[in-house]
Amino acid sequence: MAYAAGKPLDSATVKEKIAERGVGQSVGVILADNAEINGIIVSIGDQSFALKSEGVDQPQSIQYAEVTRIQFTEIHRHKHGLSRGAKIGILAGLGGTALIVGFVLLVNAIFNKGYHD
Repeated sequence: MAYAAGKPLDSATVKEKIAERGVGQSVGVILADNAEINGIIVSIGDQSFALKSEGVDQPQSIQYAEVTRIQFTEIHRHKHGLSRGAKIGILAGLGGTALIVGFVLLVNAIFNKGYHD
């Protein structure tokens, strides 16, 4: 996504918005040089804050004075494990199997009653 070079926001405003969002929360910023950075806020300082982007080892320090736009985002991380539908399907299958086994045992007990040696 391309943006025209924007005028930096007031540093105090950027600092306030980043602080309100808080460490551990996701944010996207556009810088004066049109760089777009999305990540998790890992630290908040007097002159800058640091974002850790997905797939990047080291956080990137960003000066409040460089920010032209702030966008609060939710980073969708890949969930590990089964979906809700898969879990329901497994439970339904287990429940059905338990009913069938119980029915077979009941029928077997009724028809074999008194025929033991």
